[in-house]
Amino acid sequence: MKQAMTGCSALAAATGALLLAPAALATNGMCLEGYGPIASGLGGASMAYDVGTGAMMNNPATLALLGTGNHVEIAVGVLGPAVTTSIPAFELSEESAATLFAMPAMGYVRGGEKWSFGLGMFAQGGMGTDYGSESFLSMTSLGEATGLPNMSSVSVGRLLAPVTYRVNDQLVLGGSADLVYAGLDMQMLIDGAQMNDMLPITMNPFATQSMGEVMPDDVFAGMLGSLGMLHYAHLDMNKEGDYASEATAFGFAGKLGLVYDLNDALTIGATYHLKSALADLEGRATMSIKADSTGGAAMPMTGDVAIHDFQWPAIAGFGVAYHPQDNLLVALDVKHVAWSGAMERFELTFTADEEFGSPSMDMSLKQEWEDQIVVAGGVEFGVSDAFVLRSGFNIGQNPVPDANLNPLFPATVENHLSLGLGWAPIESGQVNLAYSRGFEADNTNSNPLVGTTSTHCQDNFQISYLHSF
Repeated sequence: MKQAMTGCSALAAATGALLLAPAALATNGMCLEGYGPIASGLGGASMAYDVGTGAMMNNPATLALLGTGNHVEIAVGVLGPAVTTSIPAFELSEESAATLFAMPAMGYVRGGEKWSFGLGMFAQGGMGTDYGSESFLSMTSLGEATGLPNMSSVSVGRLLAPVTYRVNDQLVLGGSADLVYAGLDMQMLIDGAQMNDMLPITMNPFATQSMGEVMPDDVFAGMLGSLGMLHYAHLDMNKEGDYASEATAFGFAGKLGLVYDLNDALTIGATYHLKSALADLEGRATMSIKADSTGGAAMPMTGDVAIHDFQWPAIAGFGVAYHPQDNLLVALDVKHVAWSGAMERFELTFTADEEFGSPSMDMSLKQEWEDQIVVAGGVEFGVSDAFVLRSGFNIGQNPVPDANLNPLFPATVENHLSLGLGWAPIESGQVNLAYSRGFEADNTNSNPLVGTTSTHCQDNFQISYLHSF
């Protein structure tokens, strides 16, 4: 995940590297399969038992299960995605250089008999790849090597303020008010045929702007018509630095949750995460356009860029936790992630600077992600009072339709297995670790104009220290 210093620099500085780390591939679509190493060790199951301060990202009602007193947790995750894009028919293949990312988090909870309050900062998720400037992705459909980079970096994180209320001995209600941050960097070569597909049929932005002032008339005419003269365009929207994003936005979201003890051994939990309300992501970019394939150089134009209606989806989850004996826990969750309500199209507007005549271009990239059902479960076994072992699984349907699979955004992993452990070296402190393997997923774009295959697997590690006093 990447963090940016924008007009909201005071807030961004306050949250710092704890809010977001460099962009990484998540594995339930753009979501991480688990938040916090306790939950991650059980495959991400987290709705109905104590998962530490990671509850802020899962079911906020379970924060009450931490008990009375003060609880502080510091965590870091290390993600190791391995992504390859290829065209098998032409024996072309390229590995993404984005292979290792750190994702810090922290949380504080003040637990009371009735009320509990907290504050935390967590990376939500994202996706991204880096293919450099020498791969086949930097070549046009006519075989020209452009030497232009292709990469993506989507990052989302949250500053959370949860509260819980214990209604009685059996029922706890909880909620969270979330400040959401989103950042995007992207460098993308757009072939003429792809540009033709991305531009709206009416071409209204071009029709109302004097593009002829900055480009030859025949190119302007070609853009308004079939785009037959357009060779390629390249969008460069990238801020240098591991903790910076070029296009950024802030917004709000929230969560509701409950935990209910059916009896001494069985607990159920449920949560609903509201769809985010993010402003448009805004930043600066360079758009370079080459009119045709017969010599000449691409024409670069600097300007403002805005990505419209990028949102984090609504999520509904339900889970059970069963304690057949004191040292044994079995947990199972089911979640519905409403990607279809948030990832329908990628809408971008580029407006060139006044020195270029202020032309404006709207582009639209079909996504049409499908809703996702995620099933997560696991077992925790207490070896002793100070040491527990965990294992779990996580299965989530790939939300990305093959027809819209983009090598820059391959959020396609479906199946995971996880291991974890907890160790309490002192009565007031515990260390938790988790490892999750996202198994290889191979998906091929069914559009014959694209035809690329994306292969994606991932190793995730998380570690935290929780101190209570």
